[in-house]
Amino acid sequence: MLNSKDYKKLHYLINIAYIATFLVLAYFVIRYILGAVVPFIIALIAAFAVEPLVRLLSNKLRFPRGLASALSVLLLLGVVVTLGGIVSTSIWGETKALISNIPDYLHSVVGYVQGFMEERSGFLSFFPDDVLDKAIDYIANYDYSSLVTGSLGSLVLGYAGNVVVHIPNALIFVIVTVVSSIFMSSSFPVVKTFILNQFSGKHQSLILDIKNDFFSTIWKYLRSYSLLIVITFAELLIFFLIFGFEPALPLAFLIAIVDILPILGVGTVLLPWSLFCLLSGSPWQALILLCMYIVITVVRQILEPKIIGDHVGMLPILTLFCIWVGLKLLGFFGMFLVPITVVILKNLHENGKIKIWKTAEDKAEKGEASGS
Repeated sequence: MLNSKDYKKLHYLINIAYIATFLVLAYFVIRYILGAVVPFIIALIAAFAVEPLVRLLSNKLRFPRGLASALSVLLLLGVVVTLGGIVSTSIWGETKALISNIPDYLHSVVGYVQGFMEERSGFLSFFPDDVLDKAIDYIANYDYSSLVTGSLGSLVLGYAGNVVVHIPNALIFVIVTVVSSIFMSSSFPVVKTFILNQFSGKHQSLILDIKNDFFSTIWKYLRSYSLLIVITFAELLIFFLIFGFEPALPLAFLIAIVDILPILGVGTVLLPWSLFCLLSGSPWQALILLCMYIVITVVRQILEPKIIGDHVGMLPILTLFCIWVGLKLLGFFGMFLVPITVVILKNLHENGKIKIWKTAEDKAEKGEASGS
């Protein structure tokens, strides 16, 4: 016969087995199945997002649920397309400005290299004068505009070719996603009831808790990373305004958005920019950009675990650990999925839904039980 202590151990092992099975299944689903069902996952998320508006239109204004769902999904699509258009237009404008300035940048670099070679100092003093003269003449007379035009032309043509090839698949993906979102929204109560009916009452409560924790954690993460982007944007803007980098506002905004990238972050822009300034004969600008990168990176590494940990209720060291493990296991999205999963498990544990680890209270209760 099993005593109470054995039952507790068995219950603990069963919980661990549930969690391990869930994590293994989640890993394989994310890695191998997610790509095939992305439109329907987006549809489920969209249906959940527009459900309050659908209920308002159908219950208060007496719209048929199908019509309310279609209008709500199309409104959500319009908002997403508008925001995407604004961001894309801004990025495209800055990219065009950068491309138009490439010839000037190249001439600056060429002038710096040519001047360095004409001095014939350092290791260049070992080369014969006629070799250096030919090299200088070649550099001075080379048609760099054709190089830029040819490279950019090849790049644009290659990109355009890829876009053309993927347009049919992209259109099908968008159509399936929009249509499935409308169908999912119109049938959302039925789908929700069907899914819940597959589980017992206890597990239904657990699923609803996971759903609530998931969306609550997503919202907290969005707030946390928005705050980090704002801090990075403010740092960049201050640096650019103090040291005269133009245009300061759009540059700071675009680089702050890039800061969401793992590992490099702002270094994706600032490090190549610093190297270019060094090669083009602007060592002070290169040093300023390098210092800017170091300051922003240090501040980011200090604040990220702290801000996210405070918002989602985890210790900074645990937050940093989850972000790092997620990045290594699942790449960019793992940086978000692993911490979110840990937060959900933590909340379920603290609410008594599952038992994962022991606390001081558990030890005290065990001591009291053994004492009695």
